[in-house]
Amino acid sequence: MDPQWLTRLAVGAAVAGLMALRGLRKRSLSPSGAAAAFLVGLVTMQASYTSGLLLILFYLTSSKLTKLQQDRKQQLEESFKVDGQRSATQVLSNSLGGVVAAVTTQCAPLVVADPQQAAAVQWAATAAFLGHYAAVCADTWASEVGILSTRPPRLVTTWRVVPPGTNGAVSALGCACSAAAGVFMGAAYWALGTALGDTVLAPPQGLGELRASLLAAAASAAPREWGALTERLVAASSLPFTVLVLPQVIQNQANIAGGALGALAAISWLGYAAGLAGNALMCTHLAARGEATAVNVQLIGIASTLLILGQLWWARVMPTRAFGGALVMAAAVAAAGSLKARGRLGRREWLAFEAVVSVFGVLAVPQVVAGAFWPSTPTLAPSLAAAAAVAFWLSGHAKRSAQDAQKAVALLPGWCATCMFALMPLPQLARNFSDLSGLGGLSLGTILLATLGNALCIPRALFTRDPSWSFGSTWGCLMMGWAQLLSLFLGRSPETGARFLPAPAFAAATAALGAYLLWALTSDARSKGLTNPFGSYGDVFFGQRVPQPPQRERDY
Repeated sequence: MDPQWLTRLAVGAAVAGLMALRGLRKRSLSPSGAAAAFLVGLVTMQASYTSGLLLILFYLTSSKLTKLQQDRKQQLEESFKVDGQRSATQVLSNSLGGVVAAVTTQCAPLVVADPQQAAAVQWAATAAFLGHYAAVCADTWASEVGILSTRPPRLVTTWRVVPPGTNGAVSALGCACSAAAGVFMGAAYWALGTALGDTVLAPPQGLGELRASLLAAAASAAPREWGALTERLVAASSLPFTVLVLPQVIQNQANIAGGALGALAAISWLGYAAGLAGNALMCTHLAARGEATAVNVQLIGIASTLLILGQLWWARVMPTRAFGGALVMAAAVAAAGSLKARGRLGRREWLAFEAVVSVFGVLAVPQVVAGAFWPSTPTLAPSLAAAAAVAFWLSGHAKRSAQDAQKAVALLPGWCATCMFALMPLPQLARNFSDLSGLGGLSLGTILLATLGNALCIPRALFTRDPSWSFGSTWGCLMMGWAQLLSLFLGRSPETGARFLPAPAFAAATAALGAYLLWALTSDARSKGLTNPFGSYGDVFFGQRVPQPPQRERDY
């Protein structure tokens, strides 16, 4: 018997059992529903780990939205039950199609003799699985959030206004949530599949070439294997970065639906605009290096931030002109970055775009940083000083050669983004350590997600010998992540005297992060022929090596 199948069976049984028990404890599943959920999870996990994790994401997000503003839902819909439990019938109605697709994926190689036809059947079944859960997730999100809309829905057949909760009625809020659910499930599938090495819906005729490429890669040197793994880790980072903003998006939408637009005024649109600018600058830098996977991660960050900015604009917190400018910038960076990363943009056009982005970065970053540290004294002095310093620096390169000047300009977007991301957490850290008793409002989940997302980017940044990316991802992991955890560990609640983060939890997080970083440094040093694991950072910033070209073997 295949040991890999046994391993997946054991993992599937453990995960499905834990999720079923969680549903019973949270009272979101009845006993029959928990039994059905266990069987669904066990079968789904056998298709692939990606399929199982996608099912869990659907379950967790749907459960959270079901409990959103339950009292108001009960007033709007008579049939709504507070803390209602899903029975086996309800569980199977949402998952039976996915189970059939998962079983088809597993049985196709056993039933279809021709390997190419079997691969085609598996591809179609995987596409059906993804489509099924994208559809049921879209339906759940639209139903659970759309009912909270302040505008009455309309019946799709007659377009007449009907009461909330009417079957066959739609609202603008529900449609927006439906679209967001589809995008979320698609992005989660791509990130999980790429990170775990599962086949991510490549055309079926390419599966034979995939097997040949994997066999050839098995005989390759360690640097290629490590490079492929680092790219998968970067792809995986898109998931924590996406989930990072999801709670804020859901909370904003609930406030908008409830008419509490004033609650959104507490959110700094300038802070999110600064994050958008940082993503745009880093996207430009990575596109110039041909890092298509990392560019996709930045584009997901841009889209997530735009979603929050759109909510703030809808609530009239963000000015229309500012939001319009953010849309134009995001669209330009997304189009140019995607084309450049895939080799479809000419050198002359890219140099012009890169120059414009560099000017923007040099002028914007000093203003953002100055606004974070001295918000009460707005001035153009930081931007003017930075522009003068950069102009002096570029003139020195231009005297040597035009090509040298172009290389210097290409460095600006990456370092501008790094400076922005590096300096932005410092005011929060200063506040944390100056008032260790006032940390009750910090979200541990958000801190852990930020730590994980940045940590997953470190191996790829080191592998490509990119100084700005290496510094930024490491700094973000340590300062936006571990340093925040340290402040929670040192701080104590003034009411109870207990630590905000217990010592065992802080020790476990520190040990896990340290072990991961040691593994990443050791693996990178081995792939580059270095004897000292900590020599990777020295090689990145002070070595004379030629930067590693992007890996093009993307058929895993």
